[in-house]
Amino acid sequence: MAEDVLVVTGGASGIGLACAVAMAGDHDAVVLLDRNQEALDHVVAETPLLDFTVHGYCCDVTDADGLKDLAGRVDAEVGPVRSLVTSA
Repeated sequence: MAEDVLVVTGGASGIGLACAVAMAGDHDAVVLLDRNQEALDHVVAETPLLDFTVHGYCCDVTDADGLKDLAGRVDAEVGPVRSLVTSA
């Protein structure tokens, strides 16, 4: 389990992914949240090329209840969130 987790919304592409790549070295694990499952799958598959461990979760950041549930899931499956980039 990671001790220092970075979460990036809109993290499967564009500015969100660029932020994740730029900040990954400062964290034990990176969690990407995005509503595009296909893009998440692609980034996770390319992880060895990005040189950091990534976890992808498909979600809609406008769904407050869903985000609350997802926060608990990320904490249990990956570790405590220490940094958040809201790029979605």
